[in-house]
Amino acid sequence: MKCLLAAFVVPALFLAGCSDDQGASGRAGDPASAASSSDSPTESTTEIPTEPTDDSGMAQSDDDCEALLDADEVRAIATPDEVRLLTVAGSPTCVARLSGDLSQLNVSITPADVWARTVKVAIKQVIDQGLLDDAENQAKLQEGLDLLESGDGLDPDQACDLFTTMVVDIQGRPEGSNNVVNVVPSPDEPLSINAQACSDGVYTSVSVIAPSPIKNPEALQPKMMAALDHFHEGPLR
Repeated sequence: MKCLLAAFVVPALFLAGCSDDQGASGRAGDPASAASSSDSPTESTTEIPTEPTDDSGMAQSDDDCEALLDADEVRAIATPDEVRLLTVAGSPTCVARLSGDLSQLNVSITPADVWARTVKVAIKQVIDQGLLDDAENQAKLQEGLDLLESGDGLDPDQACDLFTTMVVDIQGRPEGSNNVVNVVPSPDEPLSINAQACSDGVYTSVSVIAPSPIKNPEALQPKMMAALDHFHEGPLR
């Protein structure tokens, strides 16, 4: 089953979407009911989370974030402004206001085991609601959930294996893929685009959010992937 909670893979957004074979999302799926309606992209654009940060991310300060987002790959998407280090859905995240049609950019580079803890509830929802057609996938997710709930947790490499199960086996990405792009809630109403990767024990997420449907999201997706590649392979690794 390729369609499931994007919250399962995009904990900072808590939205529903479906990935196609190119990694771009399709229509919104029925499991959206499992996500809270208060976690809409419009609300995220008007109120940036302000929880205190911890030291688990690879950026440690607002200055780190300003330096991190000072990149051609970011400027190709939009001009960042008012850059801060905040905690979004449990992960330290560089958050920038944007000028133009897009209102917010989030970049998170964090150990994959930290990311895995943020999706524990979503994994449980997917398993409990029987959203998976493949018994092997279900067993993989159940094993990961058991480790997370036991308090032992996953090590970073195990967490990336869990990510791979989600984006390859479930979201339909080609074998060997370690990244995915989701348009949410649907291509017909693209309010956010999120690009994610997990490899070598590191999880990276780059997302943009808009207050109204994004114009020409197809043209933006390659820029999002370029930014993802830059951050995942680059400055803080």
